[in-house]
Amino acid sequence: MKNLSICQLAVATAVCLAVSGALTDAQARNRDRSVDRQINRNGGSVQRSTTWTNPQGKTGTHTYQRTVDPVTKSATVKASTTLPDGRTAGRDLTTVKTDTGSHTTGTVTRFNGQTATLDATTTRTQNGWNRDTTLTGQNGQVSKVDTTFARTANGYTRDTTFTGPGGKTATTDVDVTRHDGTVTRTVTRTGPNGGSETNTQTHTVEPPPKR
Repeated sequence: MKNLSICQLAVATAVCLAVSGALTDAQARNRDRSVDRQINRNGGSVQRSTTWTNPQGKTGTHTYQRTVDPVTKSATVKASTTLPDGRTAGRDLTTVKTDTGSHTTGTVTRFNGQTATLDATTTRTQNGWNRDTTLTGQNGQVSKVDTTFARTANGYTRDTTFTGPGGKTATTDVDVTRHDGTVTRTVTRTGPNGGSETNTQTHTVEPPPKR
């Protein structure tokens, strides 16, 4: 759907919060032939390093470090991804617990070299959470992402609204249900011009073997 590309910067905001422009280990495994992954855990720190080789023999790397302060319980995340073509993206974020949820601040670097500051507030709700994210670019332009997550009787919903610097919005609504071992995931994306598309995937979860 072409009109979704108009909100690329807004979409990048949500990506930055989740992975900040950096490929996750799962993505690396899915798109490349060879992957070497290492994980080290030491107290409140987790370090993860992934190196993958693409079909052309070129390598990329993804590093991730998360450290939790044992006293304040605040968490610091530093992550960086270098693609086989040499481009690099990353994030340096700190999350502090609050009485109602958490507050995350930090910087994000995209693959095109542009940097931005991120400020996100997550608030707990009765059946999930709300997250308001603001991403301010180095040129002062602001993008926003508002996400609501709610648990349901047989799954969950996650609704996200992206607002770009020009005020145009796009939405992504996710509905996941589970019934009799079958999980159905429906994603509806609506672009700033009103065009939308819906994709539904269904898979069966095998029950654990009886002992």
